[in-house]
Amino acid sequence: MPECALRAGRLLLLAFLLTAGGAAPLWAQSEAVRTDARSAAIAGKRAEAASMLATHLETFPRDADARLLLGVVLSWDGKYDDAERELRRVLEQSPTYNDARVALANVAWWTGRYDLLQELAATGRAQRPYDVEWIMLDARALDGLGRRREARQAVMNLLSRQPGHVQARNLKNRLDTQLRPWTLTMGYGTDRFSDQRTPWNEYTTSLSRQTSVGSVIGRVSHAERFGYSDRLFEVEFYPSFRPGTYGFVSYGRAKDDTLFPNYRVAADLYQSLGRGFEASVGMRRLAFSSNTDIYLGTLTKYVGNWMITGKVFSVPDFEGPEDSLSYHGLVRRYIRGDGESFLSAGYSRGSSREELTDSAELLQLDADTFRAGAEMLLGRTMVSVSGSTSRQERVRNGTLWQHSFGASFSVFF
Repeated sequence: MPECALRAGRLLLLAFLLTAGGAAPLWAQSEAVRTDARSAAIAGKRAEAASMLATHLETFPRDADARLLLGVVLSWDGKYDDAERELRRVLEQSPTYNDARVALANVAWWTGRYDLLQELAATGRAQRPYDVEWIMLDARALDGLGRRREARQAVMNLLSRQPGHVQARNLKNRLDTQLRPWTLTMGYGTDRFSDQRTPWNEYTTSLSRQTSVGSVIGRVSHAERFGYSDRLFEVEFYPSFRPGTYGFVSYGRAKDDTLFPNYRVAADLYQSLGRGFEASVGMRRLAFSSNTDIYLGTLTKYVGNWMITGKVFSVPDFEGPEDSLSYHGLVRRYIRGDGESFLSAGYSRGSSREELTDSAELLQLDADTFRAGAEMLLGRTMVSVSGSTSRQERVRNGTLWQHSFGASFSVFF
């Protein structure tokens, strides 16, 4: 190889090494500025963070990550026009930069510019059709524009993909308050036994109203067991405290307290834990001749279209010095893309019921139960069916099998 060619090759290699060696410190410098600015903004020093980033961008105007961070910091500080200018510059440089488009969409939402929000959401959904956050932003835009039925459809689409989405559930409840606040439900349940005893029957009728602070339900239950009958009148309330935190309170009184307790109170508190987890704690009091207290806890995990729930409840000192514990597991698969319809299957050890309401159910706390169910949304109606089989070992008279079936029909208006 000629000497001149060797010399040229060495010079090219040296130039490459010098360029690469200089790029690393520049990248590290930019990363350090972004890290320091982010820390300052989180600590509440937003003006300092914005000044730091602006100075950096004078030297490195094409640092899209730094400009995005500047736009976000400005939006946090309420300087929405300046934030929009910086975020648009990022998108001009990188049209598919999703984080920049999300930040700009948030600015549009916070400032009530729902036409711009819908435009950004349409582009975001086109670029990332499986990103549920763009569906959420689209629903917010439609709601802000007064197109509430379309907004609800978008929310239902989101919930069919991610049933545990807290903001979507809250928006759905608010839209339902405006679009179809009332629900009338009628249900029937029956229990059959292997020892040929008279079947148990129960009928329920309830009317619920969606309000801005949560749903209110009035219910009447009529039970027929052991040749007796009784009625339970209940009022339930599901208050919403904040996104991801809501409760449940209930009070009921029996007509004759022959099957149902003289009164029944219940309360739960639910909290979203993030990453698809939700937990709750609660208690029940059944006032028979003496009070029976029940304590329960649940943990739920949402994974895509699946919901997995574990529940445990304790009846302290029930017929003995030790607590009676029951365990319940449930798997639910949302189907049909409406965010409401599902198929479910579960197993319980202890009580055959997931919710105890009368004295007969308290006597069955050592059963193995397999259950399945389905709920289908059909326009403005909901149809639910469920069935279970329980096996209870008895000291005398051998094994008792209990087969249960339930169905209900709801109309929204």
